[in-house]
Amino acid sequence: MDRAHVVPAVAGGDVDLGLVDGAVAPTDPLPLPEATGLSPLGAGEEPLAVLLPPGHPLTGGARLGDLSEALWLDAPAAAVPLDDLRAAVGGGFPSAVRYTGGDARVLHELVRAGHGLALLPASAAGPGALPLTAPRLVHRVEIVRPPSPTPAAALFAELLGAPGDR
Repeated sequence: MDRAHVVPAVAGGDVDLGLVDGAVAPTDPLPLPEATGLSPLGAGEEPLAVLLPPGHPLTGGARLGDLSEALWLDAPAAAVPLDDLRAAVGGGFPSAVRYTGGDARVLHELVRAGHGLALLPASAAGPGALPLTAPRLVHRVEIVRPPSPTPAAALFAELLGAPGDR
């Protein structure tokens, strides 16, 4: 299900729980204004890294502000959405290619071919990516569920590492 539809589906009772993700400051919850009355639970967070094409001159760590004028891939289902980057830095991040799929391997190939940069969770970006050093953001995953989840939803949340209430 598309990210934008997860919270409304849980709120409407169409699904028992959902997973949402995004880039936020460490330990901050995801901004989910449409989740009123639901119980978001942190399921994990990890550092972000910038995926660069081979031969890119940047080394060390990556500062988003320094890369805001570089060409980026618009791949909201496979990487941190460009709107989130623009909100974190205040604009920039031009894109010439939009990739609507969610396969990280395709995203890697698009970056490798020089179509733009991408910001991914470090585990998905791989060893050649540069860690994001500023601003301080992480990839956060949250479970969204009703205050009184079904037993199966409570067990699933518990298995994902969220606090249990079975």
